[in-house]
Amino acid sequence: MISAKRFSKAFKAKVLQPVRLGRNDEGPTNDRGDTRAAYLEGGLDHAVADVQRPGKPRRYRTEVEAQITALACSARPTGAKRWTLLLLERAARAQPGMRQISRETIRRLLKKTVSNRGAG
Repeated sequence: MISAKRFSKAFKAKVLQPVRLGRNDEGPTNDRGDTRAAYLEGGLDHAVADVQRPGKPRRYRTEVEAQITALACSARPTGAKRWTLLLLERAARAQPGMRQISRETIRRLLKKTVSNRGAG
């Protein structure tokens, strides 16, 4: 089975074949002509290579993520067996700078970290 990356390169090379032969109007077309424009701008290697994309910017800074992790690793609240997402959300919203943080955001932030929820 061919990988997606190899297929992408093969398709781009097929798109460029008529361009390399001097016939711009023939062959399979790319949706926006990006491959052909890249070839004309920087050559074959430039056209076939995938460009890294920046991705979505982070909503919360690393300090906020560290605060959430520290909160989850701290001693559990009185009357509770362990931290729950609801308790973490309430405790986080009580802190300045995190008034709008959601339970789902807390869950995703903690999923990225390795924590021992049984400690404390």
